[in-house]
Amino acid sequence: MKMFAHSALALAITTASLAIAEEAENESIGNDNLIEEIIVTAQKRKQNVLDVPISVDVVQGEEISALGIGALDELSTLVPGLVVQEGAQSTRVSMRGMGSGPNVGFEQSVGMFIDGIYNGRDQLFRQPLVDVAAVEVIKGPQSSLFGKNTTAGAISITTAKPEDFFEAHLISDFTPEYNQYNTEAVVSGPLTETLRGRLAIKQSESDGYMDNKLLNEDAPRANDTVVRSSLVWLPSDDLEVIAKLEISEFEDQGAPNRLDDAGEYLPIYQAAQSDFSTGGYDRFTQPETSKTRSKLASVTANWDLDDYTLTSVSGWSEYTYRTDQDVDFGPLEVLNQTQVQDYEQFSQEFRITSPEGETLEYIAGVFYQRTWLDNQAQVNRNYDPVLDPADVAQVGITTGAAYIFSQCGAPPSPLTPAYNACRIANSAAANQAGQDAVDAFTAPYATLTDFSQNSESWAIFGQVTWNIDEDWSLTAGFRYTEEHKTAQRTLVYNEFQSDDALGTSSANANNIIAFSNLLGVEAHEIKDKYEPESLSPSLHLQYQWDDNTMIYASISQGYKSGGFNAVGTSDTSFDFEDEEVIGYELGAKSSLLGGQATVSAAAFYNLYDNLQVSAFEVGSFEITNAAQAVTQGIEFNGSWNITPDLKLSGAATWLEAYYREFENASCTLDQINALPQGSNCTQDLSGEDLAYAPEWNISLGLDHRYRLNEDMELLSYLGAVYIDDMYLTQDQDDFTKEEAHILVNARLGLAAVSGGWEVSLLGKNITDEEMRGFADDVPGTSGGQIAYVLPPRSVAIQFKLFY
Repeated sequence: MKMFAHSALALAITTASLAIAEEAENESIGNDNLIEEIIVTAQKRKQNVLDVPISVDVVQGEEISALGIGALDELSTLVPGLVVQEGAQSTRVSMRGMGSGPNVGFEQSVGMFIDGIYNGRDQLFRQPLVDVAAVEVIKGPQSSLFGKNTTAGAISITTAKPEDFFEAHLISDFTPEYNQYNTEAVVSGPLTETLRGRLAIKQSESDGYMDNKLLNEDAPRANDTVVRSSLVWLPSDDLEVIAKLEISEFEDQGAPNRLDDAGEYLPIYQAAQSDFSTGGYDRFTQPETSKTRSKLASVTANWDLDDYTLTSVSGWSEYTYRTDQDVDFGPLEVLNQTQVQDYEQFSQEFRITSPEGETLEYIAGVFYQRTWLDNQAQVNRNYDPVLDPADVAQVGITTGAAYIFSQCGAPPSPLTPAYNACRIANSAAANQAGQDAVDAFTAPYATLTDFSQNSESWAIFGQVTWNIDEDWSLTAGFRYTEEHKTAQRTLVYNEFQSDDALGTSSANANNIIAFSNLLGVEAHEIKDKYEPESLSPSLHLQYQWDDNTMIYASISQGYKSGGFNAVGTSDTSFDFEDEEVIGYELGAKSSLLGGQATVSAAAFYNLYDNLQVSAFEVGSFEITNAAQAVTQGIEFNGSWNITPDLKLSGAATWLEAYYREFENASCTLDQINALPQGSNCTQDLSGEDLAYAPEWNISLGLDHRYRLNEDMELLSYLGAVYIDDMYLTQDQDDFTKEEAHILVNARLGLAAVSGGWEVSLLGKNITDEEMRGFADDVPGTSGGQIAYVLPPRSVAIQFKLFY
């Protein structure tokens, strides 16, 4: 709280400085140099972003297109405090240092909403951005209007809608070095007097930037297709109906990962692959594939009743995801995993919005959602080449001796003729028992984990704004939610790379199971249900200092429901509890220099209870609840039209995110290996940093236009992003600490002054920084380390045609 007080003081000084600057502004600035008004829907109304008492960063569709941003992970580099990174089994999404770990059972702490429809599964964060109007990044707990699972914030994506005029565009970019191209085609316009339509298609292909030297091919080779059609029907002046259907398919061969350390496998890999190496952009893995097919449909109706608006938002989505992954990440076929995930969701929201400009303004509504999830993960374990032949032989000797003991008892001293006769009579069987044990140690087998979960939730919500006078307003909101979840998880043993059950009648199978149990992997079947309920209130106080500066303060309580661990290895780790947060924010927003510049600042303090965390332990990602965590910091965001043709933009976040209390945290692999096998290892991470929480995150961008002649102009952009060092996993393993780096992107283009066409060169990561987005231990090895690598430098040529 001391830090929060200092932050409040800093904001007060900042706001005073803004007011002074406003008094000194040059009032003769022309209208052609004003910053265009940015309209957001962060409070379910269309509002100027400077009037909203919430921290919101907006990336317009034109900027996404101009910079060649294809997905949310690329867009996140433009928004300090937001991290979207692909991992081994899921996509990590965090905001202000807070996010959900890698587990199918988790819903995201950062909620994603596409045209008002909640899309909480991490697989959906990997979808490409297609024909987007704007992306709003809403920071901090959003407990009232967005509500469900937004303890860290929300990402609201608005796709482009059909208009009452004909328009079409074609955008294509090609990166020769990676044989990568992206093409987006859009056509839109009126179909009848009351019906408008829009069709958007995007096709992307790439050979990838990694070199798989084992297979002599590039990776990840991608082939993505998205088709979206949307209609706007206006049967009367009072009714608008928007319908959308989107079908997509994404297919990858290989993945952007590598071994950073082979650990004990290094000499074996070097013997098997003479050019084996770690680090860089080389990988040595068995064939891998990943395929996702998804469908999204929504219908939104807005009905004006006098000055009130009734809104209905209906959404349905489903996807099927399958991946075959080499999870030992090396050239030998030791561990591989096949995962199949099916998901379906239906949601319905009704709300009423009061007219604006009244003393009391309100929004109220009800929300219902039903989901169905099934996830199967089969891990195939082949013979472990690290096993010493002498150790394997000793297993046979020990097992044979144990068999003799079971038949003849303890050997007497001295040996008697009767005992020798018994030993000789059972020697053949003892040898067979020893051989069975050796076969079990070296035999391949599989474990299949099947997780299914059905959930149903409903909520009532509302928000009321009291406009006390021309300068002061007070907004109170709430959301009451009830959920019902049922889940089941089973783990069985299968034959290697087969759906057939392991033959439990054979000694070989029994020994395999016994050996697996020593590793903490046990066959089980477990069922449970969870029925949480919550009330999440919020309060915002807003003061209009003058015509150009607004100050606000807020307090909100967020909630993310508990659930069930999808990939646990025993029946002792199945459920986890609700995650709750109370957040405080103090901010200011101002328009300066007669509308030539805008600045916003915010200080925040969030306290999390029962934080849901996930860490990799030996065989799977285990879930637990940390006692408490804190995220606090200060954010700045600004834009300045220096001249009508030159724009400077920047943003910065200073963040302190740490576990306030977490005495039972998961251990690193080194800590586990230092203890006797089977020991329960925990560590105290109280006071330590959260993962994906860089202390400083700063971005700067300079955008310029230069008129060459009456027909053509030169376009240029230079942007830089600084990301401080941060941990990439929860357990604080030093290997997973990514060093600070600077990412530089640039654009140089030529365009028609009257519109119609553009041609540009797009440079990404032009300083060729080598960066990791995820890192962790390699399953089943001592010292093995895996990393997911972000793209190196790339240069693309982009063509645009408009009509």
